[in-house]
Amino acid sequence: MTLPRYLDRLGRLLTFTLAAAALIHVRAESLPLRTYTSVDGLGSGFVNSISQDSQGFIWFSTRDGLSRFDGAQFVTFQIGSDEVSPNVESVVEMPDGNYLIATSGGTFWFDPATSAQMSNSRLVIDAQLVSGSHGDIYTDKRGRTWLAVGEPRYVEKAESGYRLVDAGLPIPPDISKSLRVQGFAETSDGSLWINCTTGLVREYPDGRVDFHRLPPELTATNSAITVDRTDRLWIARSGDLYVLKPSNDAPSGDDRFNDRDIFAGVAAKPLSPDGIVEPSSDGGILRISPGAEYSAAQSKGLIAGRDGSIWLAAESVLYNFRGGAAARFDHRHGLPRSMTRIFEDRSGNVWIAGQSSLVRLDRLGMTTFGADADTANATYVSVGKGPDGRMYFGKARFETAEFDGARMIASRPILPPGSQSRWTSRHTFRDSTGRWWVLSTSGAAVFSPTATAGSLDGRRPDHIYTQADGLVSNAAFQIFEDSAGTIWVSSRGSGTGSADNGVARLRKGAARFEQVGEELGFPPAKAASAFAEDASGGLWMVFYTGGVARFDGERFTYYSEKEQPQFGQTMTDILVTPDGSIWLGSSNSGLLKIDPSASPILVKQIGPNDGMASSNIRTLTADRFGRIYAGTARGIDRIDPNTLGIRHFSIANGLASDFVVDSAMDSNGDLWFATGGGVSRISPESDNTAEAAAAVKFGSVRIAGVEQPISLLGAGDLDRGDLSSQENNFQIGYFALGNSAGDSVRFQYKLEGADEDWSQPTTVTSLNFANLRPADYRLMVRSITPDGASFGEPATLRFTILPPIWQRRWFTILAALIVIGVGYLIYRYRTARLLEVNAALSDAKAAEERLRRSREERIVELERVRSRIATDLHDDIGASLTQIAILSEVARASGGPDSAISTKPLSKITEISSDLIGTMSDIVWSINPTKDHFSDLVKRMRRFAADLLSEQGITVRFDEPSDLGEIVLDSNVRREIYLIFKEAVNNIAKHARADEVSISLDIAGDDVTFEIRDNGVGFDMSNPEGEDADDVSGNGLASMRRRALANGGVAVVESVPGEGTVVRVRMPRNQAFDESLIPNAKV
Repeated sequence: MTLPRYLDRLGRLLTFTLAAAALIHVRAESLPLRTYTSVDGLGSGFVNSISQDSQGFIWFSTRDGLSRFDGAQFVTFQIGSDEVSPNVESVVEMPDGNYLIATSGGTFWFDPATSAQMSNSRLVIDAQLVSGSHGDIYTDKRGRTWLAVGEPRYVEKAESGYRLVDAGLPIPPDISKSLRVQGFAETSDGSLWINCTTGLVREYPDGRVDFHRLPPELTATNSAITVDRTDRLWIARSGDLYVLKPSNDAPSGDDRFNDRDIFAGVAAKPLSPDGIVEPSSDGGILRISPGAEYSAAQSKGLIAGRDGSIWLAAESVLYNFRGGAAARFDHRHGLPRSMTRIFEDRSGNVWIAGQSSLVRLDRLGMTTFGADADTANATYVSVGKGPDGRMYFGKARFETAEFDGARMIASRPILPPGSQSRWTSRHTFRDSTGRWWVLSTSGAAVFSPTATAGSLDGRRPDHIYTQADGLVSNAAFQIFEDSAGTIWVSSRGSGTGSADNGVARLRKGAARFEQVGEELGFPPAKAASAFAEDASGGLWMVFYTGGVARFDGERFTYYSEKEQPQFGQTMTDILVTPDGSIWLGSSNSGLLKIDPSASPILVKQIGPNDGMASSNIRTLTADRFGRIYAGTARGIDRIDPNTLGIRHFSIANGLASDFVVDSAMDSNGDLWFATGGGVSRISPESDNTAEAAAAVKFGSVRIAGVEQPISLLGAGDLDRGDLSSQENNFQIGYFALGNSAGDSVRFQYKLEGADEDWSQPTTVTSLNFANLRPADYRLMVRSITPDGASFGEPATLRFTILPPIWQRRWFTILAALIVIGVGYLIYRYRTARLLEVNAALSDAKAAEERLRRSREERIVELERVRSRIATDLHDDIGASLTQIAILSEVARASGGPDSAISTKPLSKITEISSDLIGTMSDIVWSINPTKDHFSDLVKRMRRFAADLLSEQGITVRFDEPSDLGEIVLDSNVRREIYLIFKEAVNNIAKHARADEVSISLDIAGDDVTFEIRDNGVGFDMSNPEGEDADDVSGNGLASMRRRALANGGVAVVESVPGEGTVVRVRMPRNQAFDESLIPNAKV
């Protein structure tokens, strides 16, 4: 419905209000209003004036700051410094784009391109003072910005801002001194009308002036003026309202001023419920006295709507005049008790303000009827249209209401005691003959036709159809009348598969219901929750426990939940549209469209993922434009079946409650929706009046925690240029300029450089981006209409996040050059060093080779020395000792036993010589380089043991490895091992008195080990020398330990008297010899 049609309907209703003001029944109608206070961001509920700029912002001058409204939210500013009064009286956008603001502390101007600064938790506009004077501001069509202060004055541009100048109107001083400007208006001929306390000034386009003097009793300061679209002036004075049709007789000749007394003798007429007769001839004047409430108002607001209606706010009352009709509003319609300012925005919404709150009358909103004056019952359960075209409603407790065009008339018939209503039962129904039906657990009660629903009050039913009359059970649930006049009633018991569930029909003219059963294909134990008839006369049913059925007049076709899982939930309603489409509502599967000729039958499913507020559909209806309205558990969704665009209506649009249970269209095309909080009505508009998507602007941009300067009016195109790599965190706020009341604007955004697709629609008005990588970005934000369309250019923010210095191209190139240079220097350095190292290595290698040759030469020379010593010892000393021994033996033998020469010295010489020969042989063997192998040591030890021990009859067992013979031993090690072994064998031969000795010799890793074990008499370890100590030669056991220790080894002797002795030796095979450890060693 267009705005004029909406206001025409509103005017009719308000006119009836005046006529019905004296009636007992007071209308419970609530207008589609939205109230705003400081809680919503408004500076104060005390609003001095309202205006709208060229951008679409609505500005509210309040007692505590200037508030800007973008259609969804408020932003409040403080003007100037803290010394400036926060009481803002008026604000207007001047022709040059700057803004003029009047406060109680003076008049200021500001440039909207500047940004507000935060001070003491408030946004402050850096405004510049124009004048200490202040008042209402008005900009005329010639570009002059007037200030309502004393004599007529306006603001003009100055070198450093603006200044207030006298208008210079040709008004005599005796008149101008008494003028106090109250407001301005302009007519189509170009005349400017200035409403003053003592009269009305008219400035013609050529500068000439008329002054229409007012009688002294009509002079007042609480005055307002406006011009309607037929050029009639409406002037609200203290006690009366004037309507003036101006004449066109401008001053003639050289007269630039004309004093006219046109108001004299005009009598006041009371405001009649029949309305007013507006003057139509030039010079005609109408004087109206609205009444005591109007006269008592100290302040008034007056505007002319674009549809030709006049709105007049007079504190406690609000009047609407249109086409001669007059309507009156007050707090009983949801309005505040203080109304002094009124304004119509470009979307057609009417704003009403005063000293307590701000309200907006939604041009697309719903009119709501709640509790009546006679009853507090606002719970509606059904809605329908009677045969006379009037709308009727079922309410809780079996009340029935009917809308007579102005108010709800409620009644309550009498039903049997204990009657109850089934959950979701639409229990009240009026058939084509005018009879009333009321369903309950007592059956289907029928009442004979009455003129109004009010006639049912206190009446008993003519008859109650029960199970005895053919119903499936007494628990009557839903009712429907088809085109043939057959009444269908479903019954629902307490259980899912209850036998009390089913459907029965009462044919036209019949006295009894007849049940439809399985013989007709009807599903067993199913309670129909809704009915609808298609164009071919087929009757559709949906069931409370799921499933859908169609009756063609002979049999039912049933579509079960098994065939279509979406039918498994509670099916709540069914709608057949004029184009033949069939739509189903379900409690959980959303909105379903079916086509009986398709397979499967379900062809479309619409739910929250498609933009619906809820998947719990409770009722379905359609407007005359073919759009589907789904009443849900969260309001109403309007679906365009062609585009699938969805628009949501909620409590914000005036809906009585968000849980909608039934709906219907009246004869005017208005839609009615029953809820648990009242019944609401909406007048749908055609698509060609739908609003386009609102323009989006950025309101705040914070980069890395730093607020960016943005115009007070927001910005639609921003370029932040190059940013450092640390400036990669963004917090962005945006808004959409739109004033459609109740609409939650939805947005989509796309960040090019990170995402290629638009986001899902959202109502969120801020974005956060963290840790964006270095790249070029373009953020675009757009708004979409309630139907899902998007128009116009999106708001755009461009920026580039530069990579860190080390990732930038010039740095990479420079770094590469540096690396190459450093690499080259390193290469040169390493090459030089390698040459030096190679030279040093060559020198070292040569020196090493010389050392190796010297060492080899020394070893060879040492071996030659050892060989020569061994040869000399063997050849010279050995031969001489042998000769001495032989000669001593000969001498001793020559003397004989009886010789006087003693043989004892000779025997001693022989013995010592033999020992020396043996010792010398050991020395020769130890230094002989040809005897350095392990096998040589084994042979030497084996021979010595055999020579010494075998002579005494001692059995010797010798164990040695067979594969280690070629291992070379150090000469010292070989010598010391042999000497230790020799000492141990000598000890066995002299002291052990053993008859068996075992000897084992081995190489374990880097060590040479041997063990000598005898089975002799042993000895006491605490006195190892024993009684034969004087006869023991050599160093004994201590000497063996010292020799082993001197070579880094160890010698262990273990003996127990009577059990023999064990000697174990372990010695490294290549160990430096420390001879100081065995100073008394004897070889």
